[in-house]
Amino acid sequence: TILIVHRYDLFLGLFAKGLKSMLPHVQIAVAHTAEEAVQIIDQARSLIHPEDGGATHGFDMIITEERLHSSDDGDGTQKSRMSGSDLIEAIAKEEKIMDTAASTVAKLSSSLPFSYSWGRWGFQHTKSHNTDNEKPRLPLLIGVSANPKEDGDRLLKAGSNFVWGKPPPTMNDKLRNELLVSLLKKRGKDLKTLL
Repeated sequence: TILIVHRYDLFLGLFAKGLKSMLPHVQIAVAHTAEEAVQIIDQARSLIHPEDGGATHGFDMIITEERLHSSDDGDGTQKSRMSGSDLIEAIAKEEKIMDTAASTVAKLSSSLPFSYSWGRWGFQHTKSHNTDNEKPRLPLLIGVSANPKEDGDRLLKAGSNFVWGKPPPTMNDKLRNELLVSLLKKRGKDLKTLL
């Protein structure tokens, strides 16, 4: 599942069309503001819990425009109080907490006859060891900007895994593979065992 956040419907449609051509099986949700994105993330997270295979933030990929809160240009679009990098930073901070907690619990439970795994209510006790040392299913975070030279560092510092300019990169097999490999690595998956 993918969440795209952008002020303009035109860009939401173009991104959705390109992503669907590259990943025809995905479901795409859209938001016009960072605040709306947070609500959609919370709803998605409550529908498919991580213990049921859901991503920690309800989506496998979150793509957001940096300049969600540009000055009023009289076009009637919703303005966000948060920028795209603010949204990414909030998600990245939460990810860091989850990842640190997962690592700590894995280390502590390795000497016990039971283990803990990431579940609906955080870490939950399980009867047998999880030999995968499964990490939370974190989303891939992609920042987008018409001015990547100006906004790219801010997006990367906030926690973006990728920064795309406008127009975005060509949506093809090469990009799909790069995104999937990055997502699996972020989730601590060993690519050799998956191939």
